[in-house]
Amino acid sequence: MQILEQLEKEADAMLIKLQSLHKAPPPSSEKIDSWMKGFNDGRFADINYPPKKVDNAEELKALYDHLDRVKAIGDFVEAHGENASDNYVVAATQALNFYAVQDYQTNNWWDRQIGLARRAAIAAVLLSKRPESGQLLLTFLPYIMKTTNADAPQTGANLADFSYIQLLWASAALAMSKNAIYSQYIESSSSVISSLCFPVKRHGPENGEGRSVDYSISQHNQGGKYSQLYSGTYGIELIGRIFSSFSALQDSPFALKEKAVYALEDFFLQGLGRQLYAGKFDFHVCGRGVSRPDKYGNSAFEKWLEQLLEGQVNHREALIKLRQRVRTGNEQSNRYFIGNRVFWVNDYMAHITQNFCIWSKVISTRTVGTESGNGENLKGYYMGGGSYFLSRHGGEYENIQPIWDWKRIPGTTVEQDPNFAFPLVEWGQGAQGSHDFAGGVSDGDIGATSMILTRQKIKDARKSVIALNDQIFCLGSHINTSDAPYPVVTSVNQSILRGTVQVKYYSGEIKEVELGQKIKSNQISAVAHDGFVYSFAQNNGQSITVELAERSGSWYEINKRFSKDEIKGAVFSLWVNHGRGQAENYSYTIYCGNIDDASRIKIVEGNFVATHTAHAHFVTSIDKHKVIGTVFSINNSFWIELANDVSIRPLAPVSFIATVSGDELTITCADLSQKLKDISFEVRKGFFSLPMNMKINLPAGDEAGRGCTLRYNVKVEI
Repeated sequence: MQILEQLEKEADAMLIKLQSLHKAPPPSSEKIDSWMKGFNDGRFADINYPPKKVDNAEELKALYDHLDRVKAIGDFVEAHGENASDNYVVAATQALNFYAVQDYQTNNWWDRQIGLARRAAIAAVLLSKRPESGQLLLTFLPYIMKTTNADAPQTGANLADFSYIQLLWASAALAMSKNAIYSQYIESSSSVISSLCFPVKRHGPENGEGRSVDYSISQHNQGGKYSQLYSGTYGIELIGRIFSSFSALQDSPFALKEKAVYALEDFFLQGLGRQLYAGKFDFHVCGRGVSRPDKYGNSAFEKWLEQLLEGQVNHREALIKLRQRVRTGNEQSNRYFIGNRVFWVNDYMAHITQNFCIWSKVISTRTVGTESGNGENLKGYYMGGGSYFLSRHGGEYENIQPIWDWKRIPGTTVEQDPNFAFPLVEWGQGAQGSHDFAGGVSDGDIGATSMILTRQKIKDARKSVIALNDQIFCLGSHINTSDAPYPVVTSVNQSILRGTVQVKYYSGEIKEVELGQKIKSNQISAVAHDGFVYSFAQNNGQSITVELAERSGSWYEINKRFSKDEIKGAVFSLWVNHGRGQAENYSYTIYCGNIDDASRIKIVEGNFVATHTAHAHFVTSIDKHKVIGTVFSINNSFWIELANDVSIRPLAPVSFIATVSGDELTITCADLSQKLKDISFEVRKGFFSLPMNMKINLPAGDEAGRGCTLRYNVKVEI
């Protein structure tokens, strides 16, 4: 008897939490009565029900309308308690049972097993306290148990949805039946949700879909072969479902495991917290969601952090700082998240400074840059191909997508074919890179992403983004444009036009550019816009174009779900023009500051070493105590000179950061091919000394591609 009483108490507590999560303002009784006119055998008279095979959007909408009405009646019943008419409960119960008996088959499995199933399960929860709802146990419950359960072969956000829907129907069934067997389904749901807080294996049964070992989230991976970064949309859905369960199960015997909560905390701090800035997620983490208007608010994110902070956490101060960043969008007091992180599973880098943020994405034979699907993201083909996005205030690219030139995504090198038909990369197919060698290296403070890419008529391009504390170096070399009949450009940036644009020439002259102007010159040394300065070294002889244009377009052109209405806006565009040849190159730096900052111009001109060679990109500090970069291929005569008469030479393609402090040499490196077991560097002190071999063992398995560090005492070892 005591066990049954405790069970009823737990069921009631869980129902109250679930109902509070999903209740909405109820309709009026007059509205419900209007729906009930002609209601018969579970059908609303004014809804045109489809056959059991649902073939089009109109038929699908009828099912959503049906379940939305049932849910609305449930809201009324929940709000009015015993005062709600028994007839309403009976009708809603009949409507759910009717839906179950029909067993509608939809073209898209998601609608049947998640979209519609979730509405139906929520309605059952709202109705379950009334005894009349017990009829759901006979018809609706067996249907929903079969349709959506945590044992289904789903992954990531989809599995979280399945588990949460199971939690809904199991809680409703427990309340209606008082049968302890349904508590097993609640426990199973909790166990699955807890497991989703931990990393999945890259090549395990989940095909890498879900939270990765590097704190990114992947979804819509292709058979375990290609990984797709999806933290900002599917990731948000995944976290949302986890926290819905977290709320409902908290303080119950089915609460999420303590280690799972700690893992969730780490994911916020090391993952999502570095993939947003000034209240906005990076486009790279949104998949095909990049073609949608910005509708991701901060209220849910802030609520999740509040829930974590109500319990025991390991990094309370950092979570409070993240909550503050999310709540205000203000990054001025952001200190915990300053630094660099490379997400090696998805070939992605986030670099946050005191003044700005940059996200850089490359693609390899392991990863894709984006996806299209369901009529969404129709022009996203070049996303991830060396692209980057810059942010100071969060509004740089806000809803720019309809008026973007999608052949000039920042950071990409693309032929400007005016008749280019963007290939659809359905669910990521065709959006993968061309070479194994792509990825990044980081020591926590600075980092770099590099890649070799062949795409369309641009071949064997070496591209790097090197992020120092407050300055970004963008380097390209060995770009074969010889087969491209149209102009080829590397886009430096394309953002919403805000304020004045200044152009500085090598002569020292500074001019302001006006809306409608387009300037092309090989004498441009720097361009300033919206707080960023883009600086070009004179000895590179680069041809630069600045354009301020009023552009127009519609959301429909990139996403068939949205309006064809024309949208207009002013866009700032800046790019490097390439000639036709087999070894085109570029180099420029980005920083926040003044266009007259001579010290930075000096760094640009004096700090590049071997910038334009086919085999290496790297940057050395003025005092030569630090070097960061990538070696794409081995050149036996290639030595990198550092301070204190130390030189190093990688013996395999590698991205690396080397620092000399006294007699200690520290090297952090990453194998961008993710195939090597170890990497060796030759080290010498003095030009005539015999080189010594410094071997660094590399991580394998799920950790392959992660950077690792080795320290070497030059004085003792040589």
